[in-house]
Amino acid sequence: MPNAIRSAATQPASAKARAVATLETARAARAAMCTLANAGRVLHAHPALAQLRLVQAAPYGTRLVLSVGDAAHVGDSAAVQVADDD
Repeated sequence: MPNAIRSAATQPASAKARAVATLETARAARAAMCTLANAGRVLHAHPALAQLRLVQAAPYGTRLVLSVGDAAHVGDSAAVQVADDD
């Protein structure tokens, strides 16, 4: 079979395979964006989870200074203000 005929016969199958691959890539990208959006909503609703994740991800020996609530300034040495509700 001549190359031109063989090429013409395989073009539709090749185009379909590329389209399927492109569709799968788009689906994966959408799933990743949905996952990130959900994680963003959870972290917005529960900011302490972000601090917990930071502590979990920090390598051994890392010095972390976390503020709780409305701590004075991040630059202060671990200053924490506690509100009295009485």
